[in-house]
Amino acid sequence: MRRSLVLALLLAVVSTGCTKFYWTKSGAQFPAFADDHRECLQAAGLPVANRPGYVVVSEQDFRRCLVARGWSRYERRPGEYGDWTVRVGLYRGLEDLENLTPVAITDLPEQPPSAKADVKYFSDEYKKQYVGPQGNKP
Repeated sequence: MRRSLVLALLLAVVSTGCTKFYWTKSGAQFPAFADDHRECLQAAGLPVANRPGYVVVSEQDFRRCLVARGWSRYERRPGEYGDWTVRVGLYRGLEDLENLTPVAITDLPEQPPSAKADVKYFSDEYKKQYVGPQGNKP
């Protein structure tokens, strides 16, 4: 009995540490998320002196901005779909913004492959802005 309790507790702790958060909005694709993400960083952040395009942002204000634009935060646990496969329509936003480190308003975390698939339907100019020359970042 004691061994089962310890194992269950250990499993709960390990699985909690691997949780990732995503943003989703019905019918939205990655370019819409990238635009709202950038605009919310700018709206919720304070400009950094002598660093154009950089802000110090309150994570709470940033999240409120995305929610106000219709986005919902989604918690993704490992094994939810049998592995770390991420369904279409889930996008990674910046996390842990409370450490007061300036961030570029164009910064986005690496996106899942499903987000990169969204981008293929957009212009080459848009792809350059959000995907980069090798397609290694939206």
